[in-house]
Amino acid sequence: MNETNTSQQSTSKARKSGTERLLTFLVVAVILAVGIGAAAVAYLYVQDKNAPPKTYYDYMLRETRAELRIRPKDPGALTNVGYVYMKMGNVKRGLGYFYGAVMLNLNFVPALYNKGMHIKDAGDRGEAIKLLKAAGEHAVEGNKYIAHFALGEMYFDTKDYDTSLKYLKLASEDNGTIWNVHQKLGEVYEIKNDPKKALEHYGIAASFNPTDAELQKKMEELSGG
Repeated sequence: MNETNTSQQSTSKARKSGTERLLTFLVVAVILAVGIGAAAVAYLYVQDKNAPPKTYYDYMLRETRAELRIRPKDPGALTNVGYVYMKMGNVKRGLGYFYGAVMLNLNFVPALYNKGMHIKDAGDRGEAIKLLKAAGEHAVEGNKYIAHFALGEMYFDTKDYDTSLKYLKLASEDNGTIWNVHQKLGEVYEIKNDPKKALEHYGIAASFNPTDAELQKKMEELSGG
């Protein structure tokens, strides 16, 4: 009887030892699999991070995000990242960076302008005008024309030619070398039946962009040529 019990105990221990070895093997296999998987993911991440950028905007995103890591509270760095995301078609993410920049500085012109232009394209004209007016107000002399020109075009598109003329004049006074501004001024004056002023501004536009066939045609029509 004792021999039988001893035999049974030995068999039980052998089975238990085999089960334990199997479990240990499985645990080690899982750990190795997880470790190899993690190593593979880490390798691919490093490879992807160090890989040459596929497009110009991939490169710019890498550069601007590196700048942001150095200066995380800089509204300019935030705006630069947002601008690249917008160019890449990731509007939601781009706007998020613009909003972050404005939260750091309510009068930060590049973020105000970029937000305004996107909101304009999205169809919210009232909010776009508000943002672009703020951008024009807070921009330094010599840079106000960007927002003022955008406002001039917006009012032109809604046929509010008097207000369009107001902002286009402001843009021209801030920087008189932008041919698009003078071309648009020419169009406004032509609509307002002032051919002399229209020809004057078409001529200025053509002096900066002499190869533009449309400008040459307009000048010929107004001068009777």
